[in-house]
Amino acid sequence: GIHVARLKYAKDLSPGDAMGRLLDEIAGKADNFLLKWLRGSKVASVGTDEGMDWREAACMYEHVLEARLRQGPMVLMMDDAHHYQLDIMGFMLWFAHKLITRRYPLVMLLAGAPDLCSYMISLETRFYATSEDLYINSLATEESKKALSDPFTARGIEVEPAALEMMWGMTDNYPYFVQLVGSEIWEALPAEGKRRVDVALVEQAQEEIREERRNFYREIYNEMNAKELTPYALQTAEILAQQPNAQAKRKDIELVLLEKNSGLETAEAREIVDGLQWLGFIWQGRKDYMEPGIPSFFTYLHEMEQDTLKR
Repeated sequence: GIHVARLKYAKDLSPGDAMGRLLDEIAGKADNFLLKWLRGSKVASVGTDEGMDWREAACMYEHVLEARLRQGPMVLMMDDAHHYQLDIMGFMLWFAHKLITRRYPLVMLLAGAPDLCSYMISLETRFYATSEDLYINSLATEESKKALSDPFTARGIEVEPAALEMMWGMTDNYPYFVQLVGSEIWEALPAEGKRRVDVALVEQAQEEIREERRNFYREIYNEMNAKELTPYALQTAEILAQQPNAQAKRKDIELVLLEKNSGLETAEAREIVDGLQWLGFIWQGRKDYMEPGIPSFFTYLHEMEQDTLKR
């Protein structure tokens, strides 16, 4: 009974047309009265060559969201939230906060890259301090195994314990690798006959999984080089390797980078850590401690550095 509006900001759209797309998703399968009202409004102009004026769209957003919430509870899920233009996001949060304080049944979930926090702070929205930050980092081992096995068992496909261990061993408990391994094993299943995930099936898909993982590493590495972050990534990996549980406070990483790189400014050290975090090389855990985002990528990074030195 809860309407879920899933929004993803399209950077190629004007602010007015982007807001218009949000309005369409918020309206969803509304009742006839609301749809009739929407058709008679200027929302219908969205998507035309003329587009929609930003102020006009903002006014319509207020009316549509409030009318939609009168019908029942809604969750507003905003993906890639750090890409939204500041004026649009600031307005949306301000109005959502206004409705929530008036007891309208609205929940807002904003998902984004690690720099979402700094983006939100730049909005200067006072109520951000009362929101809850959820850091989606590595999964627990049992969570990974459950995610790998449940989709198969739910469809009557047996997963042998030894096969599950092999599958889990290729994930690093990293969410994307869990998806990758599960998907490749699914594709490797025979189309007919008794379908079962055993060791032989996992071995069959193993090489493809390894290649996909290396492709993933290669993309991060190329982007890291393009941003001239590779030397700092190696230094950060060394810092974490020397710490208990491979965790270090952000400010400590910044201080070591300043010590190791003469001429580096404090602001530049902050930007470097932000850049490494944005690439997923490191993640922020609890109490401002940084930890490896993808531990196995550290090994790949050292291998690439050794190859570079040899050349």
